[in-house]
Amino acid sequence: MNMKTSVNQRIKEFRSEISLNQTQFAVKAGLSLPTISGIESNNNTIVSERTIMAICKTFNGNPEWFKLGKGDKFLEGGLLEQKLDAIGNPWKDEAYETVKRENDFLKKQTEWLQGLINNLTQKTGNPNFLKASDVAEIPYYFLSGVYSGANAQC
Repeated sequence: MNMKTSVNQRIKEFRSEISLNQTQFAVKAGLSLPTISGIESNNNTIVSERTIMAICKTFNGNPEWFKLGKGDKFLEGGLLEQKLDAIGNPWKDEAYETVKRENDFLKKQTEWLQGLINNLTQKTGNPNFLKASDVAEIPYYFLSGVYSGANAQC
């Protein structure tokens, strides 16, 4: 690395290396787009310690490299992780989809159980309104409390 590069140029180089546009970089680091844009477009813009530390903390960057151009850009293990994040780590996407699917399923079960509980507590209709298909859909761990008599009202 040429020691004559500025902090501003090093920030731009760093952002380009992790394959993020200015908006993505600013959002992930908790900085504003005008801050990043100003830093990269004007070598006379003074970069605050807070900005450097936000970038380093977010992207596992080396503060000494940003400030002085010395050492590695990333602290140990940082580059691979940042590149995976930048291209969309497929494991993260799969985990997100799994959690979302499970969450949607649990929401539907919760709504169904809330309706069932409302019918039971309001004592509407026939007390034997539960059909075999209704009971089959209730998870066992819910049945133990509902049908044990513990929730019966006198």
